[in-house]
Amino acid sequence: MSSLREDSEEINNTKPTDVDLDITPPRKIAKISNKHRPQKFRDAWLQHEDDKQWLSKMPDDPYKAKCHKRNIIIKAELTVIKNHMFSKVHASRSKLLEAQPAISKFVKKSDEVCTKTKSVQALEVKLCGFVAEHNISLATLTHLTTLLKSAVPDSDIIKHMQLKATKGTAIIKNVIAKAEKEQLQNKLQTSLFSVLIDESTDFGSIQMMFVIVRFFDAEEGEVVSKFWDLCQVFEPSSDVESATARHLFELLTKSFEEYEIAFKNIIGFASDGASTMMGKSNSVASRFIEKCPGIYIFKCLCHSLHLCASNACKKLPRSCEDLARNIYGEFSAKRQHLFQKFQTFFEIDVHKILRPAQTRWLSLKAVVSRIIEQWPALELYFREQMLTSRLKSIEKITQALNNPLIKFLYLFLDFIYKFTELNELFQSSSVVVTSLYEKMCRSYQELLETYMSRDYIDRTDLSELDPCNKTHYLPSEHMYFGVEVRKILDQNEIRNNKQLKSDFTIICVELLVEGCSEIKKRFNFSNPILKLITNLNPQKAMLKKTRDLIPSLLPLMEALPRIASSNQHQIIDDEWRQLPYFELPGNIKIADPIDSFWAKLMDCGEGDQGMSFKNVSKFVLNVISLPHSNADSERIFSHINLIKTKT
Repeated sequence: MSSLREDSEEINNTKPTDVDLDITPPRKIAKISNKHRPQKFRDAWLQHEDDKQWLSKMPDDPYKAKCHKRNIIIKAELTVIKNHMFSKVHASRSKLLEAQPAISKFVKKSDEVCTKTKSVQALEVKLCGFVAEHNISLATLTHLTTLLKSAVPDSDIIKHMQLKATKGTAIIKNVIAKAEKEQLQNKLQTSLFSVLIDESTDFGSIQMMFVIVRFFDAEEGEVVSKFWDLCQVFEPSSDVESATARHLFELLTKSFEEYEIAFKNIIGFASDGASTMMGKSNSVASRFIEKCPGIYIFKCLCHSLHLCASNACKKLPRSCEDLARNIYGEFSAKRQHLFQKFQTFFEIDVHKILRPAQTRWLSLKAVVSRIIEQWPALELYFREQMLTSRLKSIEKITQALNNPLIKFLYLFLDFIYKFTELNELFQSSSVVVTSLYEKMCRSYQELLETYMSRDYIDRTDLSELDPCNKTHYLPSEHMYFGVEVRKILDQNEIRNNKQLKSDFTIICVELLVEGCSEIKKRFNFSNPILKLITNLNPQKAMLKKTRDLIPSLLPLMEALPRIASSNQHQIIDDEWRQLPYFELPGNIKIADPIDSFWAKLMDCGEGDQGMSFKNVSKFVLNVISLPHSNADSERIFSHINLIKTKT
């Protein structure tokens, strides 16, 4: 406090001069007064920075001053302020305050800590999300945290990360899962969607029902299938003893009502062909029809094709499937190594013999192709094994490999297995409903054309065609069973073997007839909805000639009343008829994925062309989100197996 110190020093350092000592002033008699004259606060005392920090003027009393360090009020007199400034209590208080950080520094540090904490939390959530998405064992989080800290020692975020299996489990269940569920709930409350369900029993013998929802996600700009719920069919405290359609539907209803999802938003339902799911009278599907009039019900096409193929495969001799299983059973690691010599000798790729799955026909494609690829090496290998080991199983395999009929059937299976690509296509989670009808019709025709007259197939509606009508069978020499089969049949030693050719032809025709009959029984070739949906493919929708065939979308809108109400029909139809005259902007291509094309078209404004397609695009996006298979539920089985059993 410089001003205070200067005034004090000026008073104390004043000394008398010689003149003052020699001249004696006249004696005056002063009046003695005991009255003290109060002193006002001087602003000059605050000019020094140190004094400003602890001393201030009292706004309501000019004769008082305030000490901020001790929070007391003192007189605004120089002597009083000076004595207070040099007091021990004031000095000790000043030292304490100097050691305490400023509040600004404290707030800044708190913000930094808060930001760092959020960064650590974000990293932990992202790591847990990565582990959950890729089905990685949660136990790896313990080692991962230690690894990251040692690999990146200069990162403050990783340094403060504390993430192990227990915390990771809690984050996935209580943070990620709840956030995803809430986000999906909000979308389903405002979107039209389809429901896919299936049942399975986990490794703990607990029967579960999986619920999948399929809808157009505006945020992602595409049609998506999302896992909604995993319902335990039999609760320990429940009296329910069987998974009836009524019980399953009640579980499904409870799952949606718990999250306030309205049934009016459900436009489609798909499941496998079990009577509990798809029966006409007392099933989950019949209850959906009753509760949601106009709902689209579709039996899983992948399950149907599998059943068609399995029933057709029963026409094959049992020895065909036995050969595949027996060959795999004979190959240990040692024998596989020995077999490599034979593969090298025949210059065949060194591949392992595959194990046939329990499911027949469709799952055997890779096994059949591998055996045909390795056939020469297998013949020679088992012939040598028969001479050395003399086992009955080896002899049985050798006889089958040397049987030309079995080889013909394997070549035929390899040819006919190209139709399994159709099944693989329908297992896709992408939009295939617009091409489903045409692909099914074309594949069915290709199967029929292998043994039936093309003229009969072309002039007969597929829904009325009889695949068992022998009057329209081709002559055996004109039937087609694949290029490899024809090559062998043209060989001299086989050409004259009429019995072999007859037996082979009979088996193949029986298989094809059974397969085509099953397809006709399980797929409705007169389904009007699937026929109309094919025109929603952008390559057709943008053509003017399509309007000659489909001038209006009214039949489709009437068939799907839950997607488009009657007051929307004219608006949607107007936009549908204007569409061929619209010049697509640069960011929209006809070759784009179907859902992406219509999503981009919906976002287009009127612009210079003065045309908008928001209503027809929204209608189409809801239509193409209808289910075509139940494969998404099957994929959930694999995830649950990984999560509960393997990770």
